[in-house]
Amino acid sequence: SIVNKHLVFYSERSGYYKYYEAVIDYLLEHTNLAIHYVTSDAEDAIFTMNHPRLHAYYIGEKKLITLFMKLDADVVVMTMPEIEKYHYKRSLLRKDIEYIYIFHAMVSTHMIYRPQAFDHYDTIFCVGPHHRREIREAESMYHLPPKKLVDFGYPLLDKLREDYSRAKKPEGCFQVLIAPS
Repeated sequence: SIVNKHLVFYSERSGYYKYYEAVIDYLLEHTNLAIHYVTSDAEDAIFTMNHPRLHAYYIGEKKLITLFMKLDADVVVMTMPEIEKYHYKRSLLRKDIEYIYIFHAMVSTHMIYRPQAFDHYDTIFCVGPHHRREIREAESMYHLPPKKLVDFGYPLLDKLREDYSRAKKPEGCFQVLIAPS
């Protein structure tokens, strides 16, 4: 029931803010847009942030389907693939909403994602040229309308690089990174 929801971000969990952070920070610094941030995590860190144009809302899983069906916004930004494929659908109320997908992984679109995971998005923020090629190929193979593809990169990696370059490094020591596959 909130008016002027021009821009809505949806987050499945608290840890997903890091994928939106660069976009949200840029918009808050360079525009006068109000940002509505809907999360399915009652403990989301977004609720600790304090900016007059960043409005956070919690919605439980049971009401999420209804929210999506009745969404009234101009732009919706998500990291959740497979919209329209299962129970989360595009708005029935407004057919002109621009749905934007931001990747939370740098991998290929067909490596960890199911087929048709991105078919119902209008715009995709591509990590690299591999996403652009793969999405265009899928559009061709499945006769899909072309999406807007934005060369976006991976701001989380950029932030990690910046943090590392600023960090004090021990002299004469090797650093080893052990990570899950």
